[in-house]
This record gives sequence, structure tokens and C-alpha cells, in this order.
Amino acid sequence: MNLEHLKSALKNEIKKLVIDFNVTEFYVCAQNDFDNSCVECVKEAKSVHPLLKMCLSSLNFTPRVKVDKSFDEIIQYKRGPRRGSTVFCQIR
Repeated sequence: MNLEHLKSALKNEIKKLVIDFNVTEFYVCAQNDFDNSCVECVKEAKSVHPLLKMCLSSLNFTPRVKVDKSFDEIIQYKRGPRRGSTVFCQIR
């Protein structure tokens, strides 16, 4: 499957979720190319549906993660002091 076909399918699914199921919040990551494609598609949907909320959720922020004002909320998870535990931290 090529990237343009995948992005088209993502856009259609996002549109369907917003219109048919009244979804207003999308939680996204930005760790790889697929995640970045999802972020781009949700940004595009927000331009048409300005009440949509996009939250960035990540275990660790790397230089690949481009944080900008299009994210309404940033949620960062950190590994806790005990093995396997996770600490939830909300930013903004």
C-alpha cells in the first residue's frame, strides 16, 4: 500500500468517525512515519471541524516529535521507578 492511498484511507476514517459517530477527540503519537501521517490527517480534519481536539500522547519525546500549537493537549508517560510501572503526566 502506498503512502497516498494510506493517507486517503485515514482521512476517510477520520471523517466517518467525526460525522457518523460524533468523535471530537483524537489521541495521536508522533514516533514514526505512520504516526506523523495520522497527525497530518487529524490536522486537516481540524481545519474543517475546528471543535476537534488533538492530544499528543507519548512515552518519550524525541527530536522527531514536532510539538506545535495544533495539539490541544500533550500527555507524556514516563517509566516509573519500579519495573513495568508507568507515571502519567499531563502538560499544558
